[in-house]
Amino acid sequence: MGKYRFLNIFFMEKSFKKNQKAKDISKEWMYDYNYNRPRQSLKNKTPIEYRLNE
Repeated sequence: MGKYRFLNIFFMEKSFKKNQKAKDISKEWMYDYNYNRPRQSLKNKTPIEYRLNE
């Protein structure tokens, strides 16, 4: 899930069941962002890989 798609779902979705659905989506996005998305600025490593190899 891309960053802008996440933000769109998070702020525009009207069918959240209270806060739980928003929390679930946030956790999923944060996991993907930190574990599955390498960054050029981190030498093509994910934030977690970079942090573990510092």
